[in-house]
Amino acid sequence: MRDPNRIYKFCGRLAKAWSMLPDWRFGQLMMNALGEMAHGGRDPFFPEEDEMIEFLEKFCEGSPYRMRRDEDKEEKKNE
Repeated sequence: MRDPNRIYKFCGRLAKAWSMLPDWRFGQLMMNALGEMAHGGRDPFFPEEDEMIEFLEKFCEGSPYRMRRDEDKEEKKNE
């Protein structure tokens, strides 16, 4: 049996990633992210939670719709 506590860890990380795209509803986030995963050749049905959350975090961080934090804006200025 999988550790049920993994669910809380996953959901905490999901909340942090989703907060980068606060205008998106949950369904929009999942459809866009899982579509991107499938487009990349990985069936979203099969990844374990560690692979899935890493994908979702990278997806949200790389999204052009991402809400930038102030320190992100500073980094962009200094590049």
